[in-house]
Amino acid sequence: MGFPKGCNQGIKEAKGDNILLLNNDVVVTKNWLRNLIRCLYENEDTGAVGPVTNSAAYYTAIPTFYKDMQGMQNFVTLLEMKRCYWAVSLFGAEINEKAAALANRVAPTTSGEYDKLHEVFTDEKFQYILLSHPIEPAKLPHVIQSISQFLTPTGIFIMSKFNLDNYNALKNS
Repeated sequence: MGFPKGCNQGIKEAKGDNILLLNNDVVVTKNWLRNLIRCLYENEDTGAVGPVTNSAAYYTAIPTFYKDMQGMQNFVTLLEMKRCYWAVSLFGAEINEKAAALANRVAPTTSGEYDKLHEVFTDEKFQYILLSHPIEPAKLPHVIQSISQFLTPTGIFIMSKFNLDNYNALKNS
């Protein structure tokens, strides 16, 4: 099915005022969802919010210096950017129709490199739609996600040591 097609399916079935896209390999900080929602509605010109991250494409990653999960929890910041990393993103239902830009325009594939390229293209289309909408495209609130660092063997060890997993991180937010 692929990430973009899965997003489309979820968006189509979504109910309520907000749509949250969340990858399955994301580690989040305490109160991450509450902070995303607060940031989305803090300014009526904000169209979408997403977290800062230590691992992302096209200038959305920030340098990090923490060594463990507690360090990650302490490493939060508020930034304003023109790009949103879509592994975690929250946007209002009023732009739901514009979210059709996530449509799978290229045939899905199982090749890792091609999938990455394909995902960037669909993200770029969605970014373009947000930029053309009369709202700011992205604000990154007091939330951080950490992907690649914690999926390495060392990262898996850290998650095991602290008894952490994505389900528990979400459940406790």
